[in-house]
Amino acid sequence: NTTQTALSGENKLHTDQESTNRQIEGLSSLNTAQINAEKDLVNQAKTRTDVAQKLAAAKEINSAMSNLRDGIQNKEDIKRSSAYINADPTKVTAYDQALQNAENIINATPNVELNKATIEQALSRVQQAQQDLDGVQQLANAKQQATQTVNGLNSLNDGQKRELNLLINSANTRTKVQEELNKATELNHAMEALRNSVQNVDQVKQSSNYVNEDQPEQHNYDNAVNEAQATINNNAQPVLDKLAIERLTQTVNTTKDALHGAQKLTQHQQAAE
Repeated sequence: NTTQTALSGENKLHTDQESTNRQIEGLSSLNTAQINAEKDLVNQAKTRTDVAQKLAAAKEINSAMSNLRDGIQNKEDIKRSSAYINADPTKVTAYDQALQNAENIINATPNVELNKATIEQALSRVQQAQQDLDGVQQLANAKQQATQTVNGLNSLNDGQKRELNLLINSANTRTKVQEELNKATELNHAMEALRNSVQNVDQVKQSSNYVNEDQPEQHNYDNAVNEAQATINNNAQPVLDKLAIERLTQTVNTTKDALHGAQKLTQHQQAAE
């Protein structure tokens, strides 16, 4: 009888183990390594109570794994978001590392994880790192600073500042904001040179080089100056093309250097003697 009772107990234990292992195989959030490890623990159990405890523990780990998988399901969306793209690099690294840690657990790389608390901590780490991504604020700060810088570029006209600030505010990344700011700074240098080229226009037009020059050369200079001044004062449709502005400056300087009225006056005077 004692032997039969023992055999009956072993049969019931074995039956429970088989039933439990089938249930463990159906825990869909566990990875293969976790399923195998949990089944090994069940097979090593000495009592039916121990088997039941192993099943309960496996279900808790499955629940934690389900939450962990759900917690990183939106990782691609996160990495495409402004919060991530424009975040402080240290915060991006923190998120990437938390994500990698979670994926290592999910993929059982390098080791199988059976500690529920460790799995829950991995999820908390991902959630905190995601919450800490400050890209939206970083982008807003970059735009604000860039706008202030543009508004302080004294050689630009109001229209240019307006259009450049629109480009800055429509930028989706901090890198793009910096690119637009760099363009604004370069445009400001070009505009400074253009303003300088026509700064002494009254003196030029009163000079012998201009007064005694032939009309075609005078007209060339006048046209260049008029176009330059129109560009400087064009707030409605401002010119943002740096090369176009540099060409205007070159034309003003070239047509000014081509004024040789003083030399022609001397030649006329010598011819008249």
